[in-house]
Amino acid sequence: MARRPILIGLERSETNQLVEFLHQCAHKGNVRMRKRGQAIYLSHECKRVTEIARQLECSKNAVYRWLKQYREKGIAGLEEPTHSNKLTIEQLDKVMEVSHWGKHPAGQKESSGAMINRIQSRWSFSKMAQWIKDNWNIQISSERLRQMVLRRLSKE
Repeated sequence: MARRPILIGLERSETNQLVEFLHQCAHKGNVRMRKRGQAIYLSHECKRVTEIARQLECSKNAVYRWLKQYREKGIAGLEEPTHSNKLTIEQLDKVMEVSHWGKHPAGQKESSGAMINRIQSRWSFSKMAQWIKDNWNIQISSERLRQMVLRRLSKE
């Protein structure tokens, strides 16, 4: 049985909020979130799900899912789901830079316990994990972050 069309009717304030969301996604280069926002906007313009899917080059099921998430949660329903341990090397380097991590003296090989004692940081791993969540919306445990930092330092 075919699904009936889902149309999103937006108030002026919701339209403005969605347009701002699309601008932020474009500025950040987040293509996936921008595509979700475009699906909502196209639905508001009375486009059918089939047309939206074709225009955005995605599946109809994805469009239905995005429309449902928007109806349930608003703009928050369009945001990327958080996944733990999805921190890139560049992001890890940035966290280490922001938290003022020091490096162990060159040429010295140490056990991970000794290494962690020699490393100086102004932030705890918990504070670093919170900074990651606040800035990149990535949920990661302080223990997993500690392991990643140690592994990164041992490769330097």
